[in-house]
Amino acid sequence: MRTTPVSVAEAVRSIVASQTPVLFLDTCALLDIVRLPFRARSTGDSENLLTAAISILDKAREDQLSLVIPPPVPIELQNNLSSVEQEARNAVEELRLRYNVLTSIQKAAGKPASSLVIEADGIITFLKDLTTQLIVSSTELSRDDELDNRILTRIANNRPPSSKGAVNDCIVYEHTLQLMRNIRDAGHRQSLVFLTSNTNDYCISRAPKEPIRAELDSVDARLCTTWNWALNELGLTERSAGE
Repeated sequence: MRTTPVSVAEAVRSIVASQTPVLFLDTCALLDIVRLPFRARSTGDSENLLTAAISILDKAREDQLSLVIPPPVPIELQNNLSSVEQEARNAVEELRLRYNVLTSIQKAAGKPASSLVIEADGIITFLKDLTTQLIVSSTELSRDDELDNRILTRIANNRPPSSKGAVNDCIVYEHTLQLMRNIRDAGHRQSLVFLTSNTNDYCISRAPKEPIRAELDSVDARLCTTWNWALNELGLTERSAGE
């Protein structure tokens, strides 16, 4: 389910009227939710992401936060979601297999263990639904053709986040930056945060590459690479994942 895309100008009017903090989401940030079964390295990683994502969704639903999805994030998400979902499903099945192997060994050693009950369908459905609800609660930007020259110049000069001629990251970033500039010019003073886990193209040691750092500093915005970091930068109160 997708929202109806709006122009940058329409998004400016809505955000300035609300005077809420703004979180910009890229494709990697959204896919990270579904990637949890095979990307998380600890229960802390999983709990932190889910706690933050659920809190962010709650705040957006309560009109205390504006979520923005730049182009072409919805298309990228649609193109990649099936393969990411399959990887997540494979990770759950591999865990089930490994656990069953270990319990068979314990049984042979005379120390039976209880069976592991994990519902892969339930896990994947929950993660996909959380991602969908974040999208539904977001303002989706339409493509602004007036930004094409900036996008092409960025790509031609290989300026981050451009990487080996990659186009989509530059489209995402230029639309994000344009909306940030416009809402600041219109008097918006709440927090602006761009969330991406694509550290290769955007960051050096988790800090933004140049000229991204200077560009974001010029509009008093922050780049975050994790959901809980973004939540903290937005100044929103956390809630527990089990609430």
